Amino acid sequence: MKTTPRLLLIDVSSQYCEAFANWAAEQGVEVVVCGPQTAAGYFRDTVLCVYQSARREGIVDYACDLVSETRSIPLVILSPEISIPEAAQIIEAGVRDVIRIPAAPEDVLARAAARARRSLSGAPDKRLIGASPAIERVRRELRAVSTLGSTVLITGETGTGKGLAARLLHDLSPRRQRSFVHADCSGLVGSLIESELFGHERGAFTGAIAPHVGRFEAAAGGTLFLDEVGELSLTLQAKLLRVLQDQVYERVGSNRSRMMSARIVAATNRKLELDVSAGRFRQDLFFRLNVIRIEMPPLRDRREDLPSLAQILLQRLASRLRVGVPALPQSFLGEFARHDWPGNVRELMNVLERFLVQYHAGLLDISLPNNLIGRTTHISIADNSKPRVFPWSDPVEEKRFLEAQLAAAGGNISRLARKLGIARSTLRYRISRHDFSR
Repeated sequence: MKTTPRLLLIDVSSQYCEAFANWAAEQGVEVVVCGPQTAAGYFRDTVLCVYQSARREGIVDYACDLVSETRSIPLVILSPEISIPEAAQIIEAGVRDVIRIPAAPEDVLARAAARARRSLSGAPDKRLIGASPAIERVRRELRAVSTLGSTVLITGETGTGKGLAARLLHDLSPRRQRSFVHADCSGLVGSLIESELFGHERGAFTGAIAPHVGRFEAAAGGTLFLDEVGELSLTLQAKLLRVLQDQVYERVGSNRSRMMSARIVAATNRKLELDVSAGRFRQDLFFRLNVIRIEMPPLRDRREDLPSLAQILLQRLASRLRVGVPALPQSFLGEFARHDWPGNVRELMNVLERFLVQYHAGLLDISLPNNLIGRTTHISIADNSKPRVFPWSDPVEEKRFLEAQLAAAGGNISRLARKLGIARSTLRYRISRHDFSR
């Protein structure tokens, strides 16, 4: 398939159509011009359709009709005048992009070609694993708002994939060629968080020996992901509100205003409405962040996705650990379906990693799948008939266990692997997760 699409122009004004067609022909792109009545005949062999209605009325209905006609053909709407709600409805219906004209023809072609390639190679939102109604709803919402510049608030429990959704939103958007910058509001040191977000000038405070580019500046033209935004102090909330309202900010130690051109995507596992009522979160900031809201479903609400999700995650973990991929026994899948997964996908990944380690160590008791789901995994191995506990599920206990065992084995990994009855590669991986110098 060609990397540049054939363009089908439907209902385009003759002046714009002639100018665009002449330019496209010089670029080696075939342009087909037709009216709505004859357009259907071209759908079958057209890679991408571009449509611009000369009529302001009924653009949403007409676009939805075209989507149903084109089926899997990627469709892009060109329009001189379209509102954000209309654009959201059109994209949710299945249109791949909305471009306001007049626009430079090279920009139109570049975006059209990108949509065509993405259609052929698979959409980024397929990284959301599963086909449940809950996850399909998230896919639709991500596609619907990806091309808009509005602020998005992603909510959901811990481990539901809020960070993945934010990244997909960026990758689906016209900003995907620019930076995606992640700022963990819960992980930034309190006294330095303002510098991390807005940057600072040399000499702004003790230790500021050089200028520092903040996250807002680094994300210019791209997407700034404010993870766990509910953890910001009230002082920082006020400063963030000012940036969202005025679209400007200053580095610490500077009075020069800089334009904020990043799209803001925020995420939280808190109930911000309750925090607003309790005075822990500013109501005006909540309204600014809550322009478009996407709720990530907990794993217990999409149990039908568990078999495919578990198998794909297992393949990824096995690749990282450089071990073979075993099949998950039905008894395990049954136990998975009964579990409520309070830690969601993150908890599932931890359980699957324990499964891999035990399987390749020959320590797995298939009759006790519930042993995998718990704080500590108890495994009996033959060593003078004494039971041992491998605390793989707790990082602190795991480090203590390995530290003591390594000392007893004189630091010899091969000897310890034989003693524990596990592969050396598995033991090396477990050791690499910890710093034994502290």
